[in-house]
Amino acid sequence: MEKQLDKLLKRLYYYENSYYDAKIDLSLYKEDNISADEQELLHAANWQINNIIELDHDQVVERLIALGKDSRLSWSRIAGEFIASVGGSNKRGGSMLTSYHKAVNIPSHVYIPGDRLACCSVCGLSHMEKHFYHLSFKRWSMHGGRHWGSRPLGAYADLSEAVMLEPVLPSSADIAVFKQLLQFIEEALPEEGPGAFEKRLTKERLVKGHAGIRRDLLQALATVGIIRNSCVEMAPDQWTDYEEVHMSGEKLGSTRGRSDMEMPWAGWNGELDLNRERLEWIFGDYLKG
Repeated sequence: MEKQLDKLLKRLYYYENSYYDAKIDLSLYKEDNISADEQELLHAANWQINNIIELDHDQVVERLIALGKDSRLSWSRIAGEFIASVGGSNKRGGSMLTSYHKAVNIPSHVYIPGDRLACCSVCGLSHMEKHFYHLSFKRWSMHGGRHWGSRPLGAYADLSEAVMLEPVLPSSADIAVFKQLLQFIEEALPEEGPGAFEKRLTKERLVKGHAGIRRDLLQALATVGIIRNSCVEMAPDQWTDYEEVHMSGEKLGSTRGRSDMEMPWAGWNGELDLNRERLEWIFGDYLKG
């Protein structure tokens, strides 16, 4: 995203510039303080400040399945953009690993209420009927490095924009940082848990951005099974129901009473080696040499 556009959106997507619309149960952002030049900037980028969509559960699942088959997306492209995000040259690409994993594996299904969660037990979508969603705000936050692909609507917001963007290749510097991150994980002490590792990674200043971005990247690698966990099997070509993944770590000390530490990353510890086979399966083209 161009710096000038990002600067404008940071000013607009701000709490004090928002108002609540009860009819659609969403916060919208005021557009009456935009100059003519800024309007032209938004128009050139084809960016709508309040791009609101309305979809029900089945429509979201159907669109995700279609995106998983879209020829403009591939594991090779996703891997390259993820590495560029880790290295810092393109923050936008980090979210695509989790989103694409969901799109290529999600089964066609009807809404099945969770036994213990207020969402679909299969995919994690919180609603069955039509629901409004702020597409452009979520996409803007992805350009800033945040990930939303753990839930179907976030994955749809991510990939439906990604297919309209030019692919991004990682630089040699990005690849070097990614390799360092992998080594950093493998060198973890046996007793180290995810929280302690995150603190050490922050101290190392290897991956740019705030703590939430670093956790999102680790969660993504855990979602495709490259970072192992002690509770549930994860793989690039495997679907595991949302409720099963979420509840599998219930007895872990890292998740008990904490809403911020989620499976499968929460189930990692320093005794678990990286799954090199799955690492090669997704990232092999970029790790040679």
